[in-house]
Amino acid sequence: MIRVAWAQIRHSPSRLLAVLLAVVLSAAMLAGTVVFQGTSTASMATVTAAPLQPVDVIIDPGDADVKSLKPSWAEDVLARARVNGKVKATAPYYAATVTAYGADARGTANVYSVARDPSLRWFGLESGNWPKSADQIVISQDTAGKLGVRVGGTVTLKSSDGTKHMVTVSGVNDVRFKPMTGTDYAIYADQSYFGDMTPGELFVKLNDPSDIDPVTQRLMAAAGADGVMAVTGAEMIRQASAMMAGGSTQLTVIMAVFAVIALLCAMMVISSTYRTLIAQRTRDIAMLRLIGARRANIRSLVLSEALITAVAGTLIGALIGMGGGYAAMTAIGQAFGGFAANPLLLAGTLLLTVAATVLTAWTTVRHATRIPPIQALDGAAQYEDGNDDMKENGRTHGGADEKLDALASGLESAMYRKDVKR
Repeated sequence: MIRVAWAQIRHSPSRLLAVLLAVVLSAAMLAGTVVFQGTSTASMATVTAAPLQPVDVIIDPGDADVKSLKPSWAEDVLARARVNGKVKATAPYYAATVTAYGADARGTANVYSVARDPSLRWFGLESGNWPKSADQIVISQDTAGKLGVRVGGTVTLKSSDGTKHMVTVSGVNDVRFKPMTGTDYAIYADQSYFGDMTPGELFVKLNDPSDIDPVTQRLMAAAGADGVMAVTGAEMIRQASAMMAGGSTQLTVIMAVFAVIALLCAMMVISSTYRTLIAQRTRDIAMLRLIGARRANIRSLVLSEALITAVAGTLIGALIGMGGGYAAMTAIGQAFGGFAANPLLLAGTLLLTVAATVLTAWTTVRHATRIPPIQALDGAAQYEDGNDDMKENGRTHGGADEKLDALASGLESAMYRKDVKR
């Protein structure tokens, strides 16, 4: 029946255009949602993981209030654990929110500490030098362009208590994405910029990565006395990525709801279209019944057409949805993690589109199987009258006969092959 259905589609492709467009729309919405979710998650993972990639172990305050801890709390934990022989480098981590004033603009900025040891730095420099004092900073090319400064230029940083600090741009880093912090800019400074502020974490780099687990256990035992904790860098990346991914869940759910609505609307269009098509093809179906086609043959014919249309529309819609979803993420500057999509989820959504199309066609095919063969005679009588009128005008009307002959021939071939197999 697939061959007969394909012949029908090739003979009159326009009649299934509405079905094809509905399938394309629903598949595009579903595929676009999957790509959006995958790409945004990959981008968030990139943002979260990048600063922690070189870190082996992190001493973290956990639920403790950082302000209640003394400035040397993390170093004290490290000393009690007696693992100095296994540690290659450490870097206290500071962060502060300020208002940055440049030559062309101003905005909120997060100032992050830069490790003095190169093994704990997670980015490089495009130009300039690393900050070595409290009055030097490193910024990204994007931040430099917006603030209207370059290497050697000055930026004024105003803290929450009103204190202003003029700093010099010592270098431009190679970071190609904007950290998802809710601020306009990201600035990186030497730890001396933060004065006597208590560090939020301590990053630890080990001489031998195979010592991560035993060193972490010893640090956890030493940290417990102060109510703080120690975790591996990999575990911290996992926790941070999960937290960041939760921020896109609501938008993903909203897009998924619209995708499901699009699929339901497509099913309504498909159902209406097939009812109309079956009404228009009453004589064709009755003629097939007249020459021996069973209800199962008619059902297979209609469902085969639906399957072919569903597969074609789903493939087209998937390409449009994936390309459009990634293009949208790129346009809003959130595709720095690259194209990403869960292959199983993507395949599942596309199979759902195909299944929904075929199921909708199946719900309407019963109308086609109920058409009695006698209706072919009514159509034939009308056709003969019309044919006589056309002959009087010197024209022929063989298209319908050719169409019925093709249908009958294809159906007879299919039935013959079925009987031979039996």
